Amino acid sequence: MKRNITISVLIVAFATVISCSGSCPNGSDDKGTAAIVNGQVITMGDLNRAAKDVLAKVDTQIYQIKKKVLDSLVEERIIAGAAKAKGVNVDEFMAQEIDAKVTPPTDDEVKALYDARKGAMN
Repeated sequence: MKRNITISVLIVAFATVISCSGSCPNGSDDKGTAAIVNGQVITMGDLNRAAKDVLAKVDTQIYQIKKKVLDSLVEERIIAGAAKAKGVNVDEFMAQEIDAKVTPPTDDEVKALYDARKGAMN
């Protein structure tokens, strides 16, 4: 229970930090000059409006990458903590808690899965 609360707090904190990435000031002034082409000024505002959709996609991708990495780090820390509590290293813990409890599929199960997915392989 305590672990779930800690994970929830971390995720909320992470989301708060990430949500700032698209809307927080980044030092660019919309009235500043981004470029001058043939005597015509392209303002930072022009650039920001033109790049808005692309940057929104990039922000979403950055968020998704950071969330995935954070999830992995949280998972690693939880597993390391559980291994430490049992007095074993992570590899031994994984062998005891996962490898020892998973039974390999039978030949009939493998054949049934293959037959079910055979059409998707063509």
